[in-house]
Amino acid sequence: MGDCTSQSDLTCEQALESLHEFLDDSLTEEMSQRVERHIASCDYCSTSADVERHFRVLLRKKCVQKAPASLRQRILVQMTSLRIEYQG
Repeated sequence: MGDCTSQSDLTCEQALESLHEFLDDSLTEEMSQRVERHIASCDYCSTSADVERHFRVLLRKKCVQKAPASLRQRILVQMTSLRIEYQG
């Protein structure tokens, strides 16, 4: 991070601290724009963001296993039972 090339108002530490929320689209519009500007102008943070995006893509591809139908059915039964008790 010592080689920060960004001219934005965020430090690398601040941008990287907000990276996950930025990628999850859960920052305020203003903060999202600040992080985006920093990433666009900082080689280190841009690379870090690319690595995180790539990791998320790989994770989504590998985590495609669905729960067995019997487990899903048991969960639905429990949810229905809890809903009836709650409304009860």
